[in-house]
Amino acid sequence: MGDTVLSNMRAIIKSSHEGFPSEALADKIRFTEEDIDYILATRYGQKQVFLVLSLLYPWVDYRNAFHLDHIHPQTMFSGKKLKQAHLPEQDIEFCLAHYDELPNLQILANIPNIEKSNQPFDKWLADTYKGKKYRAEFCGRQFIPDTDLHLANFREFVERRAELMRDEFVKVLQAASADECPSRIETV
Repeated sequence: MGDTVLSNMRAIIKSSHEGFPSEALADKIRFTEEDIDYILATRYGQKQVFLVLSLLYPWVDYRNAFHLDHIHPQTMFSGKKLKQAHLPEQDIEFCLAHYDELPNLQILANIPNIEKSNQPFDKWLADTYKGKKYRAEFCGRQFIPDTDLHLANFREFVERRAELMRDEFVKVLQAASADECPSRIETV
């Protein structure tokens, strides 16, 4: 946000005499589909990645230890390992370009993350959540799509998870469509 937006927001806060003006502020800031695409392109290692993911995980109790986890383990994404998995060249390129992006990241409690380590995600999920009910609850909480979870299906996994995450970001951020909000951030 630019200084003008922050100045305008400060003015709204100062002029409010009846508590914090959250509604007045919310009316002045809208996230477009373009903004959400930008958020979805957040990569592992960027300082805002945990904050961005925390918007999707309101159930996380931050008094406990949580890790930022690659759903499909980071160690599986080398050209050599992907070729050994018999992925076509175009899929290898896609994997290498997208494995560090938000749709392959999740917030996971520290012990399950340590136990998961470098296991293939589909194997870890089946071993950890043996019952359909528990697996479905986990997948719902973590925005895991109902699709083949093998690494060979990484492209579809990322695309479908991105859509699930996009839908939730729209709800959380009360995103406006590009038609409703032609500029990225509306100012007072």
